[in-house]
Amino acid sequence: MARGKLLWCALAGVCGTLGAWWLVALILNRNPSPTSLPQNSSQLGASSVPVTDADFVGSKVCATCHGHISETYRQHPMGRSLATPHEATPIENFDVTEFSPPGPRRYQIERTADGVRHHEMLADEDGSMLYDQSVEVAYTLGSGKRGRAYLIEHDGMLFKSSVAWFSLPKEWGLSPGYPAEQHKRFERRITDGCINCHAGRMKVHHTAPDTYMKPVVTELAIGCERCHGPGRKHVEAQKSGTLAALANDRIVNPAKLDSARRESICAQCHLHGKATVVRTGQKVFDFQPGQLLEDNRIVYVTPPGTASESATNALSQVEQMATSVCFQKSAGRMGCTSCHDPHSLPAPESKVEFYRAKCITCHETRGCGLPTEQRLAREATDSCVACHMSPVLHVGNILHVSFTDHRILRRPNSDQSGEKARSPAASEYAVFDNADRRLPKHELDRANAFLLLGGVDRKTPTASDARRAEQMLLPLLQTQPNDIDILENLGATCLIQGRSFDASEWWKEALTVDPRRESVLEHLALLSFDQRQLKPAREYLQRYVAVNPWHGAIYGRFAGVLGALGEWPESIAAAERALELNPTLIQLHGWLANAYQQVGNSAESERHQQLLIRMQNRMPSADQPPQN
Repeated sequence: MARGKLLWCALAGVCGTLGAWWLVALILNRNPSPTSLPQNSSQLGASSVPVTDADFVGSKVCATCHGHISETYRQHPMGRSLATPHEATPIENFDVTEFSPPGPRRYQIERTADGVRHHEMLADEDGSMLYDQSVEVAYTLGSGKRGRAYLIEHDGMLFKSSVAWFSLPKEWGLSPGYPAEQHKRFERRITDGCINCHAGRMKVHHTAPDTYMKPVVTELAIGCERCHGPGRKHVEAQKSGTLAALANDRIVNPAKLDSARRESICAQCHLHGKATVVRTGQKVFDFQPGQLLEDNRIVYVTPPGTASESATNALSQVEQMATSVCFQKSAGRMGCTSCHDPHSLPAPESKVEFYRAKCITCHETRGCGLPTEQRLAREATDSCVACHMSPVLHVGNILHVSFTDHRILRRPNSDQSGEKARSPAASEYAVFDNADRRLPKHELDRANAFLLLGGVDRKTPTASDARRAEQMLLPLLQTQPNDIDILENLGATCLIQGRSFDASEWWKEALTVDPRRESVLEHLALLSFDQRQLKPAREYLQRYVAVNPWHGAIYGRFAGVLGALGEWPESIAAAERALELNPTLIQLHGWLANAYQQVGNSAESERHQQLLIRMQNRMPSADQPPQN
């Protein structure tokens, strides 16, 4: 066999497990990142004006006048949504420091005076350690009601730890979505859309999606200004007391908004849908109270129909409520705050009466259809919620799904008997709240094209999907030539259709808009590699790791390309860095065994050859791509 073919066979063996599924990663489960264009106040809603960091004051300033509300809110789950390990309410059992899920890996939680560290360990059958990787926890995520997740911070980027605390069984375990045999370990990136619903305010990097400036978090938990808007004008007006200043007080009272704008405040975090596309020139952080959610993002949902047609285990609270007859017949009067006080929670002993009173507000005249004796026989506390919003117990550890059935069914047993969860095609999804009837056509075309390319329920887009998306996106470039999301997705449409040259040209055009666009650099690097264009692949990989030096599999690719170019010392350094970031990339030990042989280091070559054998014996599934 010719030397060139031998080289590519070797590269395929090393890199196939590191990036062979890159196209799937490009297509599936990716909400297109927002562009970095300035805000256009004309598209944000009638009450919107451009907002800067200087317009915010933080919840501590609000507490100087609203002390009682501030104190009760601190006990609310939203007031405990994000914290540092030192400030988080202690709910974990740190006396238990290890757990072992199915499989060979063990996990350890280390609490010290400096903070908390998580360890992932792999040992031989005789107990000798193959690796012990530890990371420092930067933030705890979640109120602790159901559990707690943990975030790692590197260079303004956030990653989720594979370790989680579960409150109901009171035990440590793998985070939801982390199968024991293979997962993203400490490399699962936290996106803008995720952290936006847990942090009060982030120091947003306007030209780099999912990346933040120092200090990364400027207000930890969800604060006052997330629901009431920036507070500086309000504070200045109240201090001044002059009519001119008071006239400039733009603080938002959600109760005084129309129903759509009022509900948009809650929906910014409690509406998840099947897919979300951020509008042109927007970031998720740009949404401000007083706007419509559709001014910032377009949310696709399964067409709800009526409550009895929707599956309880597939919807978030806002989607469930939208299907309820109570909500649909209230003419906008009913909403989230009809039942929930956003500033406090009722005491456990008064919860039943608190929520019963909310129901009686609307149903006092008609009352319950069942006689009192039957109600009490069924539920001793006479709880309306127990009968009409019974807990959805089968959701397990699924994230972002309501425990309580917000469909408010009149006859839950009969209504649920015919339920069947549907998995419609992408074309069958609807825009939430019929916002497509109000949105500009170009925004809908853009969002619909992204939906086709984003995949639904892990279904890979077809060539037909790509052609339709391309036809919708091309005309938009006439008015939006610098929309980097359009350029990036046009590259995807071409690649899916087998037009790799055109894909490359679109992605190169995207880099003229943002030369540091992480995802585009990755696409071009992997495309160049697949086409055996080693020098361009090296250039794009080098540029990528300069932007994000925390991606183990990309360093593995980089090692393969550098070795193929005969740059063995650089290849060795890249491969060692890849294993430092992700010790489960065990095929790299085979690559390093060869690479060290090339530079005459037989001892290191033999060490890595033995590590390859030992780790393959312990982790035979490591050849498979990691799960999300």
